[in-house]
Amino acid sequence: MQTTVRSYSNEVGAPSGITTLLSATAPTRNGPVGLTWNYVPGGDQTGFIIQRAADSAFTNSVRTFNVGSVLAYSDGTVNRGRTYYYRVAATSFLGVGVWSNFLSVTTLP
Repeated sequence: MQTTVRSYSNEVGAPSGITTLLSATAPTRNGPVGLTWNYVPGGDQTGFIIQRAADSAFTNSVRTFNVGSVLAYSDGTVNRGRTYYYRVAATSFLGVGVWSNFLSVTTLP
């Protein structure tokens, strides 16, 4: 009897690349917060997860967004006149990678 072993990647754990959050902007009063990031070297991720919080320790009012394999996202669920903190991590079927730097943005009143 022959056994077939399938390998989907060289991964031995969660994504190991570096995610860098490049920008977080709220250009208009009623508009969404736009986020952009990059991931290097890439290829071991199947998507990204974004966390938004009311504090830089990510312990207050944390909300999580699973966004797929994209490098930009618009968060249209923000309220006026508030400060939000964002960070991003790569994901795969083996887990969540290291969180990026965080950026804050204050929406217009």
